[in-house]
Amino acid sequence: MSDPSPSLAVIDTGGSGAPLVFLHGAAWAGVSWHRQLAAFGAAHRCLAFDLPGHGASRGIRWTTMDAAADAVAQTIVDLTPGPVHLVGFSLGADVGIRLLARHPALVHDALLTGAVTMPDTALWRMLDAASWPLVALPATHRLISRRMGLDRAAYAQHLRSSAPLRVGDFRRLSTQILAGTPVEDLRGCTAPVLALAGARESRLARRSVVRLAAHVPHGLSAEVAGAGHDWHVREWELFNRVLAQWIGAPLALPGALGADSRP
Repeated sequence: MSDPSPSLAVIDTGGSGAPLVFLHGAAWAGVSWHRQLAAFGAAHRCLAFDLPGHGASRGIRWTTMDAAADAVAQTIVDLTPGPVHLVGFSLGADVGIRLLARHPALVHDALLTGAVTMPDTALWRMLDAASWPLVALPATHRLISRRMGLDRAAYAQHLRSSAPLRVGDFRRLSTQILAGTPVEDLRGCTAPVLALAGARESRLARRSVVRLAAHVPHGLSAEVAGAGHDWHVREWELFNRVLAQWIGAPLALPGALGADSRP
């Protein structure tokens, strides 16, 4: 990369196993992957990123999806020779799409859940805009942090060491998410990609992952039966089984998804 991007803050479990890179959702942080770090940290080097504007990377302002992907790429290059197993949720899945498009050599395979690849309705975008000032409130930060499933000590530590997302950063990233993340330039991506959405997510989210998989030469998509948006936290045991099977055989739909999960 001729124009280096800033390095991002990372939770690094160490170790020498094949690296897993975890990218979190909007207004969350890398610590939200704590269940996966505990499960995979013994066999893999796990790297849970704080994306621009979030957590310990709050000093790096959010600008665009592509700039965030470039910052993730630069940090990967700084830490490991790669390629990596990529795991992304929501905003992290959208950034993961742009990482695959811009830096395909860094990714061995990807599991992306809750990506948005199609524009949302004008009504929803108007309602979303009304929420922008709320995200910077300490009370909102506490509520969002509770969604990450942390124990009491980790939750308290996260609140002590982090601050709410800035309104300007959230406005930019939210606008970009609801516009739909571009997938048209993924044809050159050779990494297998598993695109997932919870069966209880919106129709837009479920259609988005089908569209993502269709634009990748080795893409698969499925709806996860009974799951909502943040199933990597709510149904973390299932998520971990799916992830383990995927990185072990990344050209097949994981059996852990079960017969009730629709491709």
